Amino acid sequence: ANINPRKAHLRFEIDMWKRRALFERKERDREVEELNSQLAGTKRKLEEFTSETSARILKHKEETAASEAEKGEMERQLAEATSMLEQLKEEVGRPLRYDDLYPEGILSKHVGAYTLFKPVNQNDAFLDVIN
Repeated sequence: ANINPRKAHLRFEIDMWKRRALFERKERDREVEELNSQLAGTKRKLEEFTSETSARILKHKEETAASEAEKGEMERQLAEATSMLEQLKEEVGRPLRYDDLYPEGILSKHVGAYTLFKPVNQNDAFLDVIN
């Protein structure tokens, strides 16, 4: 067997470089796999955070809408009370009348407190029967 030492040495070096390249490629593949694993974990955490944040935002939007509706109702009640107060101020000293029990009257919300029946029309019917 006639083996040229120069060729054998070159084959040895080529083989050594191939092994080193293969080792480095496997090492790089492991690093890439580790980085991909870390990236997947980070993405999962981001999705959880985004989901939780979206849920909180939706809850706050719903609470805000409910508060706005409640605010609107309170403003309506305030306007009604203010109107009633103005009406009372205008009529200070005026005696209460039976007509004040009808809608738009000063006692329309308190019919039951001044009559036997809560709806004024039932009270009218009762008065018609006894008269």
